[in-house]
Amino acid sequence: MAPGLLVLLLGVECICHWAAADVVQCQVADDDFCKCSSSNLTLDLRRMGLSFPVSTKDAADKYEYSYTPCQPVVCGDSGGAASVLCQVRTDTKAAYSVGRYNPFNWTITSFNPLAFEIVYGGGDKAGSDTRSSVVLFEAASGSTQFTYEREATGSLTYYFDVTGSRVSPDRGGGGGGPSSSGDISGPIGLAIIFLALGGLVAYFVVGGIFMYTQRGARGVEVIPNYTFWKDLPFLLKDGFLFTISPCYKGRDGYHGL
Repeated sequence: MAPGLLVLLLGVECICHWAAADVVQCQVADDDFCKCSSSNLTLDLRRMGLSFPVSTKDAADKYEYSYTPCQPVVCGDSGGAASVLCQVRTDTKAAYSVGRYNPFNWTITSFNPLAFEIVYGGGDKAGSDTRSSVVLFEAASGSTQFTYEREATGSLTYYFDVTGSRVSPDRGGGGGGPSSSGDISGPIGLAIIFLALGGLVAYFVVGGIFMYTQRGARGVEVIPNYTFWKDLPFLLKDGFLFTISPCYKGRDGYHGL
């Protein structure tokens, strides 16, 4: 009995780990930081409905942010280093880099609907902290919009959203759309079903061998936990009747009136 259950639990854990692996790194090729490729699609920021540079402001209109991922500009205390995201105070016009290409990380978090995020580090320092930014792209209806979301509490990390119907794979670059990019929810569901059935078979086979060889059981007694399986239909019946019993009690009270 125990070996069969162990096989089932280990299998389910492996499937869950496989499902979590849907998050993949997107590789930037040929030093084109506006374009990346994974095993089954290509993403190009130039084709997503934004005209760079694109700008947005925070809710208090205290800062304006400019996003230039394809042609970085000098911004803030950079010493000549190119900046992808530039923060400018609306009153004093003081400028700070809140994201560069070092470090730089591009991750696909969902294929259907498409969603990916780009992390830009290496911005200007403020004391011991370094400014950085996270830009989250998500497929949605309507025109493409670039918006400021928030500043992380206790750090100098800024979050931005890019949403719109054109947030999609580069169809001109050989990549497939979300429908062809490998939605694995169906295969995972089938795998879990087959794994559960396989675990159940292993439970009875391994458990039966154990009962036969180690316990000396014969006949129906070789079935692991035979008493439990024999009583299972009655247990299910009792559980069902217990669940619906409040409904019948209420009905009896009504008829008693």
